[in-house]
Amino acid sequence: MMVSTTSQAMDLGSACTLVHRYGTGDAASKVIGLHSLGLDGRSFGPLGLGLAETGEFETFAPDLRGHGASDAPVHTIDLGRMAADVVELARQLRGERVHLVGTSMGSVVARIATATHPEMWSSVTLIAGPPTAVPGIGVRGNSARRSGMAAVVDETLARWFSGHALAGPSASVEYAAQVLREMNPESWAASWAAMESFATPGPIPTAIDTLCIAGEDDVSTPPAVVAELARVSGSKRPPVVIAGGTHQLLLDHADEIAALLQNRWREPDNSRQIGMES
Repeated sequence: MMVSTTSQAMDLGSACTLVHRYGTGDAASKVIGLHSLGLDGRSFGPLGLGLAETGEFETFAPDLRGHGASDAPVHTIDLGRMAADVVELARQLRGERVHLVGTSMGSVVARIATATHPEMWSSVTLIAGPPTAVPGIGVRGNSARRSGMAAVVDETLARWFSGHALAGPSASVEYAAQVLREMNPESWAASWAAMESFATPGPIPTAIDTLCIAGEDDVSTPPAVVAELARVSGSKRPPVVIAGGTHQLLLDHADEIAALLQNRWREPDNSRQIGMES
């Protein structure tokens, strides 16, 4: 089966951005993927292609505010506005079913979008995310402001990947390093400030199937942190821990996560259709 990979500029109301699309176009189920701080929608490529192999799922991964091709001004970079952009994207897709998948910062954006518009989502998957805001984490923006993004690349990659991957060669590490180097330092700093100060969203309604996923070797959000995320998000499922997984699970364990999500979304409880607004 031919799986298409395309990107298109989309106006999400208050900002324009690039949305990366993985799938056949006639898939019954739509997936929206929200990337981590410092990357862009292309990080969902491995997962999106894996999900598309059966023809059942089509994934849309936008460049969130401050990242990639988003044209949002720096002063508008906050998680609430990111969530509003995601809701607008879902409205424009007009699909019958929408699964929401967020990783790291994207998991917080997913929780906010679910809190504001719970009727729009068939399921929510939270990968390697924090349960609450992280006091003091905003200082990670200081080095880039002073010395440019080159000053933060190595330390960021060390949080994201295993020593084996960093020893290379690794296409995932090379992609992440390139995106980091190209990011606006002010957008980087504003994104970390947003992660330091967001209000904790309430539990996700029980009608929305919610799953949390952790990497066994993730030094940023280890399994114990993701277990707390599962508790505060109201997930009725135990967290899944990916053996040997680090923070960027979508880049180094995409096939495993794709199989997990495909099986989960085929369960009878997830077969309901959600009408989208035009």
